[in-house]
Amino acid sequence: MNNDAKPGSYPPPQQDSLIKRWIYYLLGTILLLTAGYMGVKNFLLFHALTEGFTIVVSFSIAFIVFNTYQNLKSDFIPIIGIAYAFAGIFDILHTLAYKGMGVFPDDVANLPTQMWVIARYLDSIGMLLAGISIGRIIKPFYVLITYAAASAVILLAVFSWHTFPLAFINGQGLTPFKVYSEYAICLILIASIILLMRHKHRFQPQVYQPLLIFFVFSILTELSFTFYKVVAGWESVIGHIFKIIAFFFLYRAVVVTSLNEPYDRVRNQARDLQEINAALEEEVMERQAAQESLRQMNAELETKVNERTSQLQDINAALEEEIAERQAIQEALLASRDALLDSEAQLKHYAAEMAETNKELKNFANIVAHDFRTPMVNMKGFSRELGYALTELKQIINGEMPHLPEESRRKLDALLEKDVPDALQFIHSSVDRLDRMLAALLKLAREGRREIINTEVDMGKLLNGVLRSFEHQITQKGIQIEVGPLPIIQTDYLAMEQIISNLLDNAIKYMKPDRPGKIAVFCTDNNDEYLFNFQDNGRGMAAEDCEKIFELFRRAGKQDVPGEGMGLTYVRTLIRQMGGKVWCESEPGVGTQIKFTLPKKFFH
Repeated sequence: MNNDAKPGSYPPPQQDSLIKRWIYYLLGTILLLTAGYMGVKNFLLFHALTEGFTIVVSFSIAFIVFNTYQNLKSDFIPIIGIAYAFAGIFDILHTLAYKGMGVFPDDVANLPTQMWVIARYLDSIGMLLAGISIGRIIKPFYVLITYAAASAVILLAVFSWHTFPLAFINGQGLTPFKVYSEYAICLILIASIILLMRHKHRFQPQVYQPLLIFFVFSILTELSFTFYKVVAGWESVIGHIFKIIAFFFLYRAVVVTSLNEPYDRVRNQARDLQEINAALEEEVMERQAAQESLRQMNAELETKVNERTSQLQDINAALEEEIAERQAIQEALLASRDALLDSEAQLKHYAAEMAETNKELKNFANIVAHDFRTPMVNMKGFSRELGYALTELKQIINGEMPHLPEESRRKLDALLEKDVPDALQFIHSSVDRLDRMLAALLKLAREGRREIINTEVDMGKLLNGVLRSFEHQITQKGIQIEVGPLPIIQTDYLAMEQIISNLLDNAIKYMKPDRPGKIAVFCTDNNDEYLFNFQDNGRGMAAEDCEKIFELFRRAGKQDVPGEGMGLTYVRTLIRQMGGKVWCESEPGVGTQIKFTLPKKFFH
């Protein structure tokens, strides 16, 4: 809690939540004390209000389950809803049959006590069946039919056949049937607690804890009704207060599971879809811009190739004229003339290849919008051939340079040493850039559909396996690895392997070459989650770049290390899918820390 808050400022969210919680506790205590006082002064009113509250809770649970059971993952909650619907009916009969209500003609305590025992058997057995359904298949429809049939038979046994055992005898108190039934119900509830604790990992804390409290207070309620002799005694008041507390926590557990959980899951999925759509829209715009840039570069390259082809044709004509003059003047230089003739033939061959290149580039401009991969492969191969041809052409022309005029030598030198190599390099870099962008997009499309699979993962063994794959780079750069104790957690093995590989790859790539490298990996247990920390002493980055590195195709700092700009984006996507969050802390020249959290309970 922050004690330095200024007057008039709002308390932080955690403090505000704590204040509300204590207010609820205070109001609940006041209500329970008021109910206890009312039970002493006017037990009939107290009993009607108490049972009315639990009846409303029972039918509220049944109503919620009826409207949301299709969105629930298991049959646990639907079975509870069925049981408490029928238990609520008998609680109504129990309330109406109570002495002083005037609904039933017999003003004795046996009938309401019988209704109480029946209702408690129905709801406790329902809780036991719900616990059994966690590990086995129990269809709620069969439970509904069974409860309906059993309720009909019980009602006939009580009101028509009069064969149902007595539960209370005026002047004597509780019958053995009533007392032993309360103990039997307690045993059923204890069995339900054991099943609940055995499957604790299947429940969220906000569901498991209220259910456990419900069972405890339900048992206390039953025990309170095992030894009273006067219906309106203090034991009955305490038992009904325990019942109010138990039903309040049951309502909390069912509302969280049936209402809040499905909507929270939909809300999280909608948020992830919005982020993915935004990233895809940005990528489409970048691809369109890159495509337009490539078309412009192809047009410029075509123009340059045409200009160079024209110059080569002029050179060929000059060489032919030179050869003819030398033949007329010096018959003795036959060897030189043959060499020049050979050079002329080779130059014509390369000129034809250049013309064919021009034709291929025109065709490329027409098909680039339909297929990226094929023209990229063709351009890569053809540019290599041009490079080989340029090398051979330079060797041939260099041998003939001394025999050419100064102006021709100058033009050839500029053409062969700068213009044509620059054009070829321009082709290489443009194609490689588009290839990387397309590969990154395909990678994102493939990996965006990974299914998260829950399994037990030893993080220490997983990290050691990943470190072995980077052993060469670590040894080559002399990096010191420090690993703290790592837990065994429930998570997706492949996702964690990809997360750790990306983080280690980034840390190794961006080490400072002028000092020994160091990478530290450790984990902290923070109540309901684990906090992982990947720390290095690399080059670091500015604080404003820490959030950018998680955006698609965004990179920070000096771009002297190859990369696609999507590794950390994928890391963030995987961590979010598993219910965690990731962030960066960095300082230029000092190093970087990548931290992320994962919930202890597997989240999908």
